[in-house]
Amino acid sequence: MKIIIKSISLLSFFILAFFLSNCKEPETKELEIETISVTDQQDGTVLLIGRINSDGGSSVNNYGFCISTDSMPGLDDKVIGNPSKTNDRFSAIYDDFDIQTKYYFRAFGNNQLRGTFGAIKTLDSIKPVEVIAPCTPALNTVNLGMGNPSATYTGLSAVDYGNRWILSGAASGVSFSYRFEKKPTNGFYTTEISGWPKGRAVHILLGYDFSDYIINAGAIMYVKQLSKDKWDISLCDAPFKYVLGLNAKLSTRITYP
Repeated sequence: MKIIIKSISLLSFFILAFFLSNCKEPETKELEIETISVTDQQDGTVLLIGRINSDGGSSVNNYGFCISTDSMPGLDDKVIGNPSKTNDRFSAIYDDFDIQTKYYFRAFGNNQLRGTFGAIKTLDSIKPVEVIAPCTPALNTVNLGMGNPSATYTGLSAVDYGNRWILSGAASGVSFSYRFEKKPTNGFYTTEISGWPKGRAVHILLGYDFSDYIINAGAIMYVKQLSKDKWDISLCDAPFKYVLGLNAKLSTRITYP
């Protein structure tokens, strides 16, 4: 009987030793995000490519790019979140640039446990897209069509409210305000009815003949950025509804300041 007890004790010892040798702590994976490339393109945009090299043992539920003129871009700066993704790679196009300005980019990602960033990459030679309006109104003039002559602006001013930037002007019998989300940058903007435009949209309010009119949605505004804080802005036959439902078109060009 004693021999049996000893055999069982010895067997238990070997079983315990086996489990102890195979119960090591699992290796902890680190979440790893890579900023693969930042490439300026001929059309004035920048192609951003990132990659999730390791998910850190938990699904990556948020990823994208941080963009800033500061050397340490973070989530409090401009963010492109959850852009197009194929397998472990994600990419985005960015086009909201001031000319003659250095920009910093880096990819980011986070899972349920942690967040991390990729390496920082820079560009300081972004080629602005060429902006050519299809009409050539005289500088600082406005024309409403309908047989009216062009009028020359007598004053231009801009106000930055933080969540919108408004450029206003007045000519003989005519006034206007261009409402942007923020200071415009080189490129093309599309008119919309909403008074709170976002991105590359602009809301245009036109005052004429003691009434206010809104430029129809879908017209193109041509913004040529001459320097960081100077613009050449044109509209060509931008339609709006005049009194009694008559169709009118606005053509104008200004430089500011």
